[in-house]
Amino acid sequence: MYSPVHATAGLLIATVMPDPMSAALAGIASHYLLDAVPHGDTHFGAWLTGGHAKRRILTIESVDLGLATMVVLALLLAHPEQSWIKLVAGAIGGVLPDLLWGFRFVVDSSFGHIPFLTSALHAHDRWHSWGHAKHAYDIPFTVGLLLQALVLGVVLFLQL
Repeated sequence: MYSPVHATAGLLIATVMPDPMSAALAGIASHYLLDAVPHGDTHFGAWLTGGHAKRRILTIESVDLGLATMVVLALLLAHPEQSWIKLVAGAIGGVLPDLLWGFRFVVDSSFGHIPFLTSALHAHDRWHSWGHAKHAYDIPFTVGLLLQALVLGVVLFLQL
């Protein structure tokens, strides 16, 4: 899933959580659950980590996180009765696993092995990849993109 979907899920779950810490943890959990749903990015990784990988990842993540930020800001404005800290914590929790994956790639490609940090990031990467790897099949990339856009559009329409 892309960051706008993960951030929105984390933020909306945060609306029913009692505090920012539980909102962040629920956002993280929602990320792994959503990634277990086939969403069209199985073969995208090979292109992303191929030639010019660092530039590709940083470009894709910048656009992805920029869109997520706009969605989160719109939802924050739509829910002024909620603690914005709690909502943001849920949204950040929702995208944190992907941020750690990108951070691991940048650390590996820029600094090489850093004791403990590299091991911890690789352990997370294996855990993060587990849900994706459980798919015996995946849907085409364009179908996954359209489905995510449709889900996000419906959620935004209902929440705004």
